[in-house]
Amino acid sequence: MESLLPLLPLLLVVLLVWFAARRFSKNAGPETPGPNGETPYGVRGWLAFFVYASMGLAPIVSISKVNQTLISAEQNYPGLLSLDGWGSYKGVTWAITLALVTWQIWVAVQLKNKLVPRSVFHAQFLLVAAPMFVVAADATAAKLLLDVADSAEAVGRLISGWVIGSVWLLYFHRSNRVRNTYGIARPTTVVFTNARASEAGATTAPTPTSAPTVMSRPGATPPTEVRLKELKQLLDLGLISTVDYEAKKQEILASL
Repeated sequence: MESLLPLLPLLLVVLLVWFAARRFSKNAGPETPGPNGETPYGVRGWLAFFVYASMGLAPIVSISKVNQTLISAEQNYPGLLSLDGWGSYKGVTWAITLALVTWQIWVAVQLKNKLVPRSVFHAQFLLVAAPMFVVAADATAAKLLLDVADSAEAVGRLISGWVIGSVWLLYFHRSNRVRNTYGIARPTTVVFTNARASEAGATTAPTPTSAPTVMSRPGATPPTEVRLKELKQLLDLGLISTVDYEAKKQEILASL
C-alpha cells in the first residue's frame, strides 16, 4: 500500500485534467459538424484530453518524475555526489527532459491548430519514438558519464512507455472524431459488380470477327447454297444459336 502513495498526486492530477476536459466540452456547447457535415468533429472529448494533457499534464509529470528520481538517487546513494560525472549526468538528464517536454507541447499545438493528417502522424510518431529516445539517451549518458549500465531497467522503461502509448495509438487509429477532424480518408474496398466482372471477363474473351459479307447484285436474291453457307458461318462464329440456325435453315429450304 505504501508503494502506491507516490502515485496519488499523479492520479489526482489526471482526474483534475479529465474533469476540466469534460467541463470544457460541456461549456463549448453542442457539437458543430465539419465542413462536409462530418460528426463527431473538432478537438473535443478524448482528443481534447490528449491535446491539453500533452500541453500541461505530461510536462508536469515528466519534470516531477525526473526531479524525484534524481533526489531519491542522491538520498539512497550519497556517494554519487562525489562522482565527477554526476553533475554532468544531471545536466544531460534535464536536457533530455526539456527536449521531450518541448516535443510533447509542439505536437499538441499541431493537433489543436492544424487539422490535417500530418498532425496525427506527428502524434503517432511521438508515441512510438519518445520512449526509445528517452531510454536510449539516458542509458548512453549513464554509461559515458557514470560507467553504469542497467539494460533490464532500460528495457522495462521502454516497454512501460510503449504500453501507455499503444492505448493512444489505438485511439488515433480507430477514432471517428480523429478521422473526421483531420480529414483522414477511410479505407475503401473495391467491389466488382456483375457488370464490371463481365467487362473484365470480356477483355480476355476472343473478339469475333465481323460477319462475312456476300457480294451480290443489288436487288438480287443470293443463291440458296450461298445463303446456307452464310448461315453456317454465323453459327460457327457463335452469332446465332443452334435453334435459330435450324429454324432459318428450314425457312431457306422451304423457299425452294
